[in-house]
Amino acid sequence: MLFTANDGENEVSDSVTISVYSSEFDGLLAHYTFDNDTAHNVSTVDGFHGQFRGEARTIEDTQRGKVLDLDQGGDYVDCGADPRFNISREITLSVWLKVTGVGKSNQQIVTKGIRSWGLRWRGEARQIYFYCAGAWVVDVSGDFHAVGGGPIVDGKWYHVVGVCSEEGLFLYIDGTLKTYLPLLTNHYINQSDEKMLIGDRYEHGESQGNWKIDDIRIYNRALSPDDISELYTYTK
Repeated sequence: MLFTANDGENEVSDSVTISVYSSEFDGLLAHYTFDNDTAHNVSTVDGFHGQFRGEARTIEDTQRGKVLDLDQGGDYVDCGADPRFNISREITLSVWLKVTGVGKSNQQIVTKGIRSWGLRWRGEARQIYFYCAGAWVVDVSGDFHAVGGGPIVDGKWYHVVGVCSEEGLFLYIDGTLKTYLPLLTNHYINQSDEKMLIGDRYEHGESQGNWKIDDIRIYNRALSPDDISELYTYTK
């Protein structure tokens, strides 16, 4: 685009490139920003608001502004058991995450329970795993429905995206595909009556993570690689 400035005596022209990013794609089911000291869903879909439990709170981060702080055992956000979280075929889960301690292994970051879908942290391996129970793949760790990537280091923000599509399971970190595993068979993601939680697992009830979390997005479709690259650029 060409801009021209004229003060009546001198004329200066220059060209600039303007990039426009969409804040939402089709299929955005829930979106948590934590900007207003709450876990309210700010998508256009009604409901899904979360409640802080334990000592979960928002703090001011120098890079990202208001973020969710989970740094004590028992801190989590309860987003309820709305049946619309029972996504059966395709899902995209997008999270900004900063780890501030190893914590306990196999801790849930965002989850509908281990019998359905979520992101989990393996502290000893410094790996993030995305899983969809019922979407059968096999990776080198022996997981039958998960893909992982890393290493994740302390004190750095990462954009983590897990995708389940008709093709397989994908894990992206900072807009780059880290792991892909094809499905072994046709799949349906397992349904669950458990709550959707941020920072805990419903059937255990003991969060041991030590994280800062921001801009959680849940889509009921599989975002494309271009969508994920755009989302990373837009939200960082």
